[in-house]
Amino acid sequence: MLSHDAAALAAYRATAEPAQTSLNISTDARRREYFCTRYFGLVDGVPVRAGGPEISAEPGSELSASIHAADLALVAIARRAAGLPLDAAEAVYLRSPDVTLRPTVTR
Repeated sequence: MLSHDAAALAAYRATAEPAQTSLNISTDARRREYFCTRYFGLVDGVPVRAGGPEISAEPGSELSASIHAADLALVAIARRAAGLPLDAAEAVYLRSPDVTLRPTVTR
């Protein structure tokens, strides 16, 4: 699951009409860029991804400073309750790392 799913769930819980609301969740990606994911409402308590994640020069409508593990757990619980599979348990990288390590040469 994406950490943005947790931020989307938290934003939707604070919205009067979450099923009819679209939003863009963004997190700071450094380099004056943002990681952005678009959502359109909730279905069975699960944020519906409409696009992304992707790198953008502009933040979305919701700039999330922190992601709470409890919200991520709530997304997982909602997905299971709705009969949806969980996403693969692997990191999602949108670009290459800033730093790479050179192989160590032993003499």
